Amino acid sequence: MPDVSRKAAEKPEKRTLQQWALACRGKYSGTAVECENRMLSYDAFDAMTEKVAQVLSQKGIGPGMTVILRMPRTERMMAALFAVVRVGAAVLPVPVDFPEMRCRDIYRMSRAALTLTEEGMEAILSEKDGITAFRQDYPLAGPEDPALILFTSGSTGQPKGVVHTQMSAARGVMNLPGEMPGMGLPCREFGTVLGKTSENFISSYALEYFSALLFGRTLVMLTEQERIDYRAIGSRMETHPGSSLFSTATEIENYLREESFRRQFRNLGVLVLSGERITDEVRERILTETDRETTLLSIYGMTECFEITFSNLRDREWQNGTLCPGVEAEILKENRCVSAGESGEIVLRSPMQMAEYLGARERFYSLGGVRWLGTGDIGEKTADGKLIVRGRGDRLVKFHGLRIELDDVQTNVLRFPGIQNAAVVLANTAAGTQIICAYYESLAELNLGDIRAFLADYLPDYMIPARFIRLRQLPRNRSGKINYTELMNRPYQGKTAGGHIRS
Repeated sequence: MPDVSRKAAEKPEKRTLQQWALACRGKYSGTAVECENRMLSYDAFDAMTEKVAQVLSQKGIGPGMTVILRMPRTERMMAALFAVVRVGAAVLPVPVDFPEMRCRDIYRMSRAALTLTEEGMEAILSEKDGITAFRQDYPLAGPEDPALILFTSGSTGQPKGVVHTQMSAARGVMNLPGEMPGMGLPCREFGTVLGKTSENFISSYALEYFSALLFGRTLVMLTEQERIDYRAIGSRMETHPGSSLFSTATEIENYLREESFRRQFRNLGVLVLSGERITDEVRERILTETDRETTLLSIYGMTECFEITFSNLRDREWQNGTLCPGVEAEILKENRCVSAGESGEIVLRSPMQMAEYLGARERFYSLGGVRWLGTGDIGEKTADGKLIVRGRGDRLVKFHGLRIELDDVQTNVLRFPGIQNAAVVLANTAAGTQIICAYYESLAELNLGDIRAFLADYLPDYMIPARFIRLRQLPRNRSGKINYTELMNRPYQGKTAGGHIRS
């Protein structure tokens, strides 16, 4: 493998994600991936990735096909990810702890050509044949071929797939905060990237995996246990001063309650918050606990569109997001665009926009004969064209940075034998936190452990309600529909571990 000095990658305005990844082979030196106590140089990472890519190509994997990655969070997962990108196929990550019933839905809808597991990687890498040169004749994917598929919570009780093309994925990575005008933060200054975001979350690709390894930076890959442990995250910040961290406001707020984390937090070079709204109190706490030289960014985005707006948390008008390059936004109310200062649904046009859904209806509007993506978010535009996000207009919520369709949870709660009706809401606790709460009707008392065990076959752990409350009758509005607003505003009672309360 050639030992090429690190240099800046070209911006791929007209490159596909595959072409960008192929152009980066042999381009960088130094450490590519660090995981636990293991360090993989760029030479070694390129060699591992190329070996897997050539085996995949020999198996007929290429453009137009989908490969499921179901692997532990290690350097091998990164090599597998980039191998699929190099051969021009679409990557579909599935966390190893996802329930099997949910995985079956994903496998069925994706029609994947191959599932790559840790055992499969071991078999490929244990083969004696080494790679002596980069292959130059991989079939090239077209701009509209799929590159990245992420399954999120759907409103029907089944997950839905968001399909990004080769071009939208490449643009989504190119529009990193460091590339955005007026931020004063060149991409090279992002430094070491701490990879802690879940692999089925859009930010992990745009802001961690691709932003590190396509730009020649070091990716510190946190394992499944480390990425939710404030001590492990703090330790990495201490050993990698000036590193970049991508997280949610709620998570950082919780971690800052720990003295050791607060001390290590000041070593951070860049903090990017996304996935949920940021309160004034949390922002002030972060400003207090970070070094003045730390770059603090807020990004509003969604799985369907990567980044939409960005803002500097140190600015006075930090809640007014600047649209990312190429993104257009309008505010739609009663099927018409409204003026600045009026609220309505945020609709978008963007070069980072998804191509289609798998397993769900597309949410597009036609304005003047042009297709706009509906976000479901309520907001308004300022006179100078900035965007203010106010909240949701439907039953989709951002819970600890994870997107959850409450109707998805509710549909699966209704599967449980004996539950006649149910309503799932996001409830506020006395401590000021939020939990997913399921109200239900049943003829007899039901065993909470049985309900949770049943749901574990259909839902990831973070989507299972923390509290189950049995009601004689769910509240209804005048039209006879479930009154979710009343349930959300009910005084919360009891422990978050679950139980039954009749009322």
